[in-house]
Amino acid sequence: MYKKFKFMKFPTKLLVTFCCMTIILGIYQNKAKGNAESSFVINAKTIGIIKDKKTKKILGSAFIVGAQQHLITCAHVATKGDFVYRGIAMQEDVNLKSVYFLPKYDLSVFSLAKPIDGDPLKFGDIKRVRPGDTIIYIGWDKNLLKMKHHKALVSSVGSAINKGTIIDFLEFEGKGIPGYSGAPVFDRKGNVIAILREGWNKKGIKGGKPILMNRAFSTEILSILDSEIYSIKANDEQVPTDSSALKSLIGITN
Repeated sequence: MYKKFKFMKFPTKLLVTFCCMTIILGIYQNKAKGNAESSFVINAKTIGIIKDKKTKKILGSAFIVGAQQHLITCAHVATKGDFVYRGIAMQEDVNLKSVYFLPKYDLSVFSLAKPIDGDPLKFGDIKRVRPGDTIIYIGWDKNLLKMKHHKALVSSVGSAINKGTIIDFLEFEGKGIPGYSGAPVFDRKGNVIAILREGWNKKGIKGGKPILMNRAFSTEILSILDSEIYSIKANDEQVPTDSSALKSLIGITN
């Protein structure tokens, strides 16, 4: 049976630290081996959960990113239907409207009924990430009934074919149970580089303890759509572009 939940009251800025492996307020500091110390601040309203509006069932994780303040999750989490969003620092659900989804990239894009206060997350470049680099991800832990953050070291990067489309990805060891689908994956500067898509138990041919591996798909296509197609500047204003031919070319479905 689905359990009711309530987010705790959070200020608008989210501090992530890994001393106690809990979400607290302030600036994230990372001293992972092989990486210089870094810090970044996150608007706590930009990361949260997406729910079925009627049943209130939590479907997965979601985040708000880019100049358009679009809400992003995985297409296998939510596509067509009535959904609401609740950010970490939000006390009420916000209605969502589907803008488009990219089934080949397993991405769904929604607009919010009302904009959030503060800055949305920013896109980063997954191509700059190499094996051994530190990434951070924040997703919904259905067992703990709260958002949980983790850091991990990238074990591999590459490209994969998904439904006939080549997509960049990264893989890492770490917790990624159902509920984490749709979670943002950050580089050390706090930029979104990927979206958590799937996890599986990896076990060698000689046996041994299974290792939970996770794969995150690149969000680069959304960065391009956000900055170059849906944000064409004219007279210092952003003008949305409606190009059916372009949408068809990259597999956008309304």
